Amino acid sequence: MLTGDRKEYAYRQAEIAGIDRENVYYEMTPTSKAEVLRQIRKKNGNISYVGDGINDALALKESDLSFASYQGSSLALSSADALLLKPELSIIVDALLISRKTYLIIIENFIWAILYNVCMIPLAIMGYLLPSLGALLMIFSNLTLTVNSLRLRLYKPDK
Repeated sequence: MLTGDRKEYAYRQAEIAGIDRENVYYEMTPTSKAEVLRQIRKKNGNISYVGDGINDALALKESDLSFASYQGSSLALSSADALLLKPELSIIVDALLISRKTYLIIIENFIWAILYNVCMIPLAIMGYLLPSLGALLMIFSNLTLTVNSLRLRLYKPDK
C-alpha cells in the first residue's frame, strides 16, 4: 500500500484491508510512489496499481496494469488503464479472471482456425473439396468461432 497519508492512518487502513505493515509505505510523494513501484517490479515482476488522486498519476503510469476509481481525479482517470465503476476492490480480481478466460478463448479460436485451414486448404488444392462445400464449411467454421467467443458472455467469475 502506497499512500501520502500519515503513518497511523495508513496502518489503520492497511489493517482493515488485511495488508501487513511491512507492505505499507506512508507519507509518499508522487515521485516516491513511482520509485517504489520500480523497485517492486525489479524484485517481483509485473505490478498493478489502484489509485484515485492527482498524486497517483505517476504511479498509475509506472505500473503494468492500473485501475482508477470512477470518482477519482480527471488526471488519475486519464492515467489509468481501466476504471473501477464500483467502490469494491474485488472487481479487480473479477476483471483479471475474465481477461484470463478471454485469452484462453482466443487461443482456442486460433487453434481451431489453424487446424481448419491446415486440413481444408490442401483438400481444396488437390480438388477433393468442391468449392461450394468449401464455402459451406468455411461458414460453419466461422460460426463455430463466433459461438465459442460468445461463451464468454456466460462466464461468471467465482466469488
